[in-house]
Amino acid sequence: MCKRSRFFAALAAACLLLAGCAPKQDVPDVSAAPAPADSEPAADISKPADAASDNISAPGQAGECNYEESVNQLGPLLGTTSWQDPSEIQPSKYILWYGYRMQERSDLGQYFDEDLGCACFPAEELETEITAYFDVDTSHLRSDPALFSESDGVYLLPTALAPLSEKEVEITGLAENGTSAQISFTLHFPQSGDSEEIILTLEKTADGYHYQSYICQ
Repeated sequence: MCKRSRFFAALAAACLLLAGCAPKQDVPDVSAAPAPADSEPAADISKPADAASDNISAPGQAGECNYEESVNQLGPLLGTTSWQDPSEIQPSKYILWYGYRMQERSDLGQYFDEDLGCACFPAEELETEITAYFDVDTSHLRSDPALFSESDGVYLLPTALAPLSEKEVEITGLAENGTSAQISFTLHFPQSGDSEEIILTLEKTADGYHYQSYICQ
């Protein structure tokens, strides 16, 4: 090889050597770059939102019958003998039932008649309240002349209202069929330790309920 060729070959080799020793330029890793400040995290589609969760109804909504309350509202009729129809309940017990309800709401003194020596309830007032809860004719309520004064248009409270004995209600079963409801419950008497098993049947109405029967087991 001639000297000229050897010179150019040596020069080329030197250039290649210098190029191999040149420092590498850092290439930014795009995958590791932070997201812009205003970017939002991607939605997690692995767990779909429960769209129906907002439509779940809580128990005890308006319009539902409070069965324990309906049992307790029998008041002095709780613990009595069985009846399969409200017409079997004596008029005196209806008047007592109404008397205790009025005692809870107001002072019975306003009903006291000094001439008769007892509390007297206006017929229309008492009959409206009782027939709102019991399917019973007013003729049955007025059937006892000792308790209903036709001339005065009042019902006479047959006896003073003594405190009712303590009772506790424990609902044990419920069967509903349309507007009819059958409530099974245990009636406890804490003072004596006794108890009774009872089935109460109600007919639900637009504005409440009617008592249909009360059967002791």
